[in-house]
Amino acid sequence: MMAAAIGISYSIPIHEMKLRMSSIKHILNEIEKDPVLHDLYLRQLIDIVKDTEEIITAVASMMSRQKMQKVSLATVAKNVRIIKERELEKNNIEFEIKGTPDLVVDAVPGLLNTAVLNLVDNAIYWLRAKKIQQKKENIDFQPRIEIEIYLNDSNKSTLVVRDNGFGLEDPFELLTEPYYSRKSDGLGLGLYLVNEIMMRINGKFYGYNNNGANFELTF
Repeated sequence: MMAAAIGISYSIPIHEMKLRMSSIKHILNEIEKDPVLHDLYLRQLIDIVKDTEEIITAVASMMSRQKMQKVSLATVAKNVRIIKERELEKNNIEFEIKGTPDLVVDAVPGLLNTAVLNLVDNAIYWLRAKKIQQKKENIDFQPRIEIEIYLNDSNKSTLVVRDNGFGLEDPFELLTEPYYSRKSDGLGLGLYLVNEIMMRINGKFYGYNNNGANFELTF
C-alpha cells in the first residue's frame, strides 16, 4: 500500500519542489551578476528555502516507512495545504481548514497524508474544469476547497474534504473501483487507493453531493 501511495502521489510534491529549486537557481544567478542585489535577493532566497523545507518535511511524512500510530488530523490537513499551496494560489482557489484542531486518530501517517492529498488534488482538477466552463458562459465563479475536522454524531473522528465544483456524477461505489475515471488522463486509482487505505486502518470512506463533492473519512 505504501509503495502504491508513493507511486501515485510522488509527482505532486516533486513538481512543487522543482518549481522552487528553479526559483532558487534564478536568484543565485542574479546575485552573481550584481552584488548590489544581495540584500534584496537574500530575503527572497530565505523565503523560498523555507517553503521548500516545509514541502520536504511534508513529503517525508508521506514517504517514510511507518506503522499505526497517533496522528493529528489537523497536521495532515496542514501538510496537504503546504504541498498544494502554489497550485491553489495559481488557480485562485480559496482553501480553509476548520473544525476541531486537536483530534488525533490511529493511522499510518504516510498513508493518511496520501489519502487526503489525493482528495484535494482531485478537487483542484475538477474546480479548474468548472472555472473554465463558467468563464465560457460568462458566469462568475470562486472555486473553494474546505477541510473540516470534527466528531460526528456517533462520536467518531471525521475529516471531510469538500469543494464547490460539479459534484459527483457517478455512484460513489463506482468511483472507488480501480481504473474508473472521468479524467482524460486519469489512471482511475486515486479514490480506489483512498478507500483501500481507510479499510487498512479500520476507517470508512464515503462520498456524496452537497453543493459540490464531499468526501468523508471516518475513523
